[in-house]
Amino acid sequence: MRYHPDDFLSLMASVEDGGGQLLSERCQPRTYTLQQPTTDGKDELKYCEVTTTGCGQETRFVLPYTPVKSKRFTEAAQRRRGAGFVTACAKDDRMGDWPRFAGAIDHKRSR
Repeated sequence: MRYHPDDFLSLMASVEDGGGQLLSERCQPRTYTLQQPTTDGKDELKYCEVTTTGCGQETRFVLPYTPVKSKRFTEAAQRRRGAGFVTACAKDDRMGDWPRFAGAIDHKRSR
């Protein structure tokens, strides 16, 4: 997603109003190893590597969120494990299209 400069500033203000902030690091590709179910119908998991896009711009934000209710873990237990914050890229993750930020930008000039 490409942002008009005024829209990016508006998105940044909206993120800050919600308790988040712009990070100083550039968005770089990262590789994660994830477990996924096999496609052969067996109840097994396999490991695969997934690499994020990484736009190379200074467009990364840290955002607070409320962990979902769980029968297995209390909110406090989830927060001890790192829940409650997410890092996202305004460009790669299309934050301007997220419902909580959609009103912050003019979609006619940012795409």
